[in-house]
Amino acid sequence: MAARQRVSGCFAVADYTKREQRAAAMRESLARDTDARFTIFSNDFDPLLRTPNLTLGQAIRVLQSRTGCTVYFERMDRGLGVGFRVPHDASQIAPTAGSVRPNIISRKTDIVVAKKELVLACILGGVGGFRGLPNPVFKRHLRNLRLLVNLDPMAPSAEWNAAAKRCWPRELEDLKTYGVRMRENVTRD
Repeated sequence: MAARQRVSGCFAVADYTKREQRAAAMRESLARDTDARFTIFSNDFDPLLRTPNLTLGQAIRVLQSRTGCTVYFERMDRGLGVGFRVPHDASQIAPTAGSVRPNIISRKTDIVVAKKELVLACILGGVGGFRGLPNPVFKRHLRNLRLLVNLDPMAPSAEWNAAAKRCWPRELEDLKTYGVRMRENVTRD
């Protein structure tokens, strides 16, 4: 779609109409909703620690800044591997610094594609109490948790089982681990 242009001096100035501006805003909104955007969140779903609408690069940077870990890549016999360098936590007695290398390897020949694949695996897997999900998946995840948290404790087991079937195993595990804090954070939104 070409915008009408006026020549002013030695450069061209675009003259957008309201309709073209609305169309551009709608395209941008649609791209933001359907494009691979991620939400980084804490495992207890604290709304203050959520960062939505991030690109892949922004998501890994936010994950690194929240956890203090740094992501590194290393060449291996089987392909390209990924790992985290974990800083020392002064509040712990035992030494906590070191490297964690999950068993995630990319065999892609294109280095950029391989790194994107590994970064995506790191975001989805999470580190240090934080992880990320694509925006639509995160919204479904939150909706499922709200359903479980708001379910009547005296409801029949069939209702509980039906609600649990809609959830992923990781959602149920998070609910068991962070139960009370998660209930407060999920219902507070």
